[in-house]
Amino acid sequence: MSDWQPIETAPKDGRVIIVAHEEMGAFEMAWNPTGTNHLFAPGEVGIWEAPDRSFTWRHGEFGPNKWSPISETPA
Repeated sequence: MSDWQPIETAPKDGRVIIVAHEEMGAFEMAWNPTGTNHLFAPGEVGIWEAPDRSFTWRHGEFGPNKWSPISETPA
């Protein structure tokens, strides 16, 4: 796979992938179905997290909109 895929198709099984947004950049992250960030996504459960948990990104309107496997460089 060499192109970005819609975020709706991203694996949410805990594997680390690259998630991105054109205006925010691209980051290695994994979906945490029980993760929360009460500052940026109050009341929401489930969040994208960096492998070291130092950074989170909410899913939805203000979150990533595409993804790619880590083993490949997106076109």
